[in-house]
Amino acid sequence: MKHRILLPSLAILLSNLASASVSIARADNGPTAESSVFSQCMKASDGITSEMRACLHAEYNRLDRELNATYRSVMKQLRSKELRSRLVNSQRAWIWRRDYDCQLKAENSGFRGGTAADIIQDDCLVTSVRKRIEWLRKVPANPGYLTKV
Repeated sequence: MKHRILLPSLAILLSNLASASVSIARADNGPTAESSVFSQCMKASDGITSEMRACLHAEYNRLDRELNATYRSVMKQLRSKELRSRLVNSQRAWIWRRDYDCQLKAENSGFRGGTAADIIQDDCLVTSVRKRIEWLRKVPANPGYLTKV
């Protein structure tokens, strides 16, 4: 009986995730906005789990490169050794928290151990990196963000 309920739920989740990923593109179309390649990839995946994961992995890799470039740029802009040290500590803590939160999100999704949980975790990682890039870009103008680290 449990499988009869979960299978339609899984199909709905995968369909919604594919649709949502295509429509989430942000209005600002900045560099951290969802790439058009990612949107097209998710649409073309047609809800096929392996295809969706491939799209998410490619987007994550693109964003990870952008994150690293942004981090290096921010480090160069920070004048104080103390602020640079705080940024390093902040980044380390964020990485740990990102991984933990995304794993927990997948485990608590109701699809633990299944392919839907993998998609949920991958999507969480992409979203987290996107948000971190946005936060990092604000740091040079708002070094007070690092006083709480």
